[in-house]
Amino acid sequence: MSDAPDQPTAVWMIRRGSPGATDTWFSFQHPTITGVGRQQLPGLPANPTILDDREALLAVHVLPGAATPYDLQKQIETWVREAGGADDLYLEVVSRSTRVLWRDGRCVVVAPADQADEGLAAAALFTFVIREFHHQESALEASWSNLAGDVDLTHEVRSVDLARQAHVNKMTAMFQTARIWIARSEIALQRPASFLGSNGRRLFLELVLLADLEGRLRLIDDATEVGEDLYERANDRMIEKRSFIVELRVEVAILVAIVAELVVLLLEYRHF
Repeated sequence: MSDAPDQPTAVWMIRRGSPGATDTWFSFQHPTITGVGRQQLPGLPANPTILDDREALLAVHVLPGAATPYDLQKQIETWVREAGGADDLYLEVVSRSTRVLWRDGRCVVVAPADQADEGLAAAALFTFVIREFHHQESALEASWSNLAGDVDLTHEVRSVDLARQAHVNKMTAMFQTARIWIARSEIALQRPASFLGSNGRRLFLELVLLADLEGRLRLIDDATEVGEDLYERANDRMIEKRSFIVELRVEVAILVAIVAELVVLLLEYRHF
């Protein structure tokens, strides 16, 4: 929709930032150490550009029931639902008296005033966690062409292939970093950040369930294992090739030394 709905109870710009920043609202440790800050806006922007900012979330709080006119609630819901593209996730979860509607970039929390912060924190945490999933999935998707191009290094390495060692090191580091990220993501999904209360944790886990983040994490794990295995074998073959070349050079050097010594002896023998 091009126009913003009537103004809700509160509008927040929630941004990802440094954990130690003075305006930090909360911090979380997994999958990565992240600080989150928020700023209350005077109203809902008519044409928010928040969807272009991958480090932020535009969050709206409205009071439930008769405290907020029905038409306004429906306007806000439509505003969230129409964010992003047709294929983007649209999630709705309810826990106790808190209702969260979420689409990446926008969310609305329908809750009593004393429960609003918990719902907003759950939605914000989920937003930044799922964006890390998007980033990791994109990085792995981009790596498939490298994997296909490096299959030859797993069985036969030529001398000229040793020049690809820097590339192999880079890919090895990428998949090892992904392995660390997977372990920390498991912590994030199974043990939500401690700053969330029981209702906030329930909301977060419901969002995780609807987005199938655990299933997506298994797929990331499988893809990472493929990359780890390939580059482990590639490194082994390259080490073997390098060792063979070194040993060959040593043997050739020894042979040259022996031949040189024989030549010297023959020359000395001819002088007698």
